[in-house]
Amino acid sequence: MRTADHAAAGFIAASLLPFTRQESVEFVAGSVFIDLDHYPGAIKKYGIRNPIDGCVFALTGNLPGLAADDPRRPIEVDRPLHRIETAIGLGLVALLIRRARPAALGVLLHFALDVLDIVTDRRTA
Repeated sequence: MRTADHAAAGFIAASLLPFTRQESVEFVAGSVFIDLDHYPGAIKKYGIRNPIDGCVFALTGNLPGLAADDPRRPIEVDRPLHRIETAIGLGLVALLIRRARPAALGVLLHFALDVLDIVTDRRTA
């Protein structure tokens, strides 16, 4: 799922939840910024050096100049924060620190959307 999709889902969900403005910002940030872990892998695997190419990658999931038949497709990079350990750790932090709950719930939404995306891709493949 693209970063723009995660942002849109985060904004919609935040508007439906009983959050203050600050909590809504934290929720949306949690639902989007977890994807920052894509960039080190993309730099390493695809050689992204140009910030504009990085933005295109973030918003579309595609890399400028990467042909449709390039053997490096589909675009997959290591995502160290997209792990069950991260989810468990954030859950524990949210249980202990009330202030962390909106961001942790945003990350949970992000993970749920990623799982839904994987399940949907498998059904259509």
